[in-house]
Amino acid sequence: MDMNGIPFPWVLVDSDLNVIQSNEKFSEAFLEDRHEIRLLNLKDLTPELDINKNKQICTIKGSPYMLTSVKKQEGTEVFFDSAALMKNTSAEIAVGLIFIDNLSDILDNIEEKRQGVIRVIIDNKISDYFQSSGGIVRRFESDKYLFFLSGDLLRRCRENKFSILESIKSTDVGEQQNITLSIGAGVGGKTLKESLDFAKTAVELSLSRGGDQAIIKNGENYEFFGGKVSSTTGNSRVRARAKAYALQDLMSECRNVIVMGHKNADFDSLGACVGIAKIAKTFNRPFSIVLGNVSSAVSPLYERLSEDKTYKERFVSPEDAEKLINDRTLLILVDCHLASYSENGRLISMAKKLVVFDHHRKAPGAVSGYVLSYLESKASSASELICEMLNYMNKKFRLSPLEADALLSGIMLDTKNFTLKTSVQTFEAASYLKKHGADTIRVKLMFKESKKTYFDRLEAIRNCRLINGNMAVAFCGSDCDDPLLTAATAADELLKISDIDASFVMAKKDGYINISMRSLGKINVSLIAEKLGGGGHFETAACQIEAADYDRAEEILTEKINEYLKEEN
Repeated sequence: MDMNGIPFPWVLVDSDLNVIQSNEKFSEAFLEDRHEIRLLNLKDLTPELDINKNKQICTIKGSPYMLTSVKKQEGTEVFFDSAALMKNTSAEIAVGLIFIDNLSDILDNIEEKRQGVIRVIIDNKISDYFQSSGGIVRRFESDKYLFFLSGDLLRRCRENKFSILESIKSTDVGEQQNITLSIGAGVGGKTLKESLDFAKTAVELSLSRGGDQAIIKNGENYEFFGGKVSSTTGNSRVRARAKAYALQDLMSECRNVIVMGHKNADFDSLGACVGIAKIAKTFNRPFSIVLGNVSSAVSPLYERLSEDKTYKERFVSPEDAEKLINDRTLLILVDCHLASYSENGRLISMAKKLVVFDHHRKAPGAVSGYVLSYLESKASSASELICEMLNYMNKKFRLSPLEADALLSGIMLDTKNFTLKTSVQTFEAASYLKKHGADTIRVKLMFKESKKTYFDRLEAIRNCRLINGNMAVAFCGSDCDDPLLTAATAADELLKISDIDASFVMAKKDGYINISMRSLGKINVSLIAEKLGGGGHFETAACQIEAADYDRAEEILTEKINEYLKEEN
């Protein structure tokens, strides 16, 4: 491959660091006589170089350079990045990373003689896509690639919406399986290193959102492409075990535990809080559960917990929780990863040690600075994640029937009674809870609602409108006892109507218009929610917008739906 097209020095060296090949930029920057290249050893140019390090800063002829090493079969490639060299071109160069989401899972289910063929097909498709128009791509692990694109080439990728995503997904691997990619591109950095850091953040965001996406990060701005199917990355038991071990280490080191979910708690948020509280209790750590407004949607579980001797004194308001935090407090955020959606965002900024457990697709602006996170969009619920970790703790846990009911209610809520977003792990978690005394009848009784709430939902459904013939939009009345619950349940019920592929139900609360969104698979409502500042999953999402009335909110929603449909076509 001709490396003279890249705007920075590049060299290929053997195991003894003798130069095998270089580009013109390398010769121009470091050699007085270009014929010297035949005799050059990279150690002569920069004695401090450690070829085993992926990234390092070295001084060459008095100037600092960021060196990036990529091991290949024919030798080791070294890229030289200097702020001085790149000041006019770095903003025009996109640095990217490609991760194959599920290669090992796919190959495990394919006969050995076909595995090599599949690998070659994937490699050729990725290479052809980026090299056909002048880009550079290199594989540095069996399922990971590094690429460079000029500004013009990146613009073409935007225009074709990173068609490599669909090309790879169309690869025939049998058994109704699809290979998917997570792509992160960084652009606009002051140096190539900064753009690479942007790319790392972008690809991690894509992975945490379930893969099958390309994300471009330019400074603080993000662009999203793909994500048309539900999550494809697996929820690894090895990963769950590692998180469980890390959590118990943190528990043993802390002085007290504060666990917090999202505003307007539901069964999953509160159930996951109870699961974490059980872990803290087993490790003999004082714990508190932060809970603000208790809506009718969660009051049956809250009332049962308030009567239990273990939990009745453990609930604290978001404001009072600030008085309990200290340097050795472990703050655990569940069913949420955005400070603005949590019960108390200020509490997050006060915490010295923060842990995040969530099953929603990661959104830009997620909390940072945590010591441990388990963000798994493949999981049905936060309660499922907690159940998995309970299985792998070194200590044996014996949940009380109340605690088992709390966790099961969270799973049942978010799966709509095991009909949506279920996996093997979901049913294993339910089985685990059943063994510990969970009762489906008791849990089902907690889902009962008042007659007024029932009729509020029917009224919203009765007055629904259609967008594009297959999407229903409904509105909750101003006299709803619990507008958020009514909106969520009405959105579920609307999907039972034939020819409706997605539902959007609006409810006014606290000066905002909240929109609950549901889908049965044809429409990715999470992408629509993200356009409105919200998020969620492929089939279930929500957002909160500022609008004067429902008519204006419907105009905004319709505009974003049309944007989504245009992007998908």
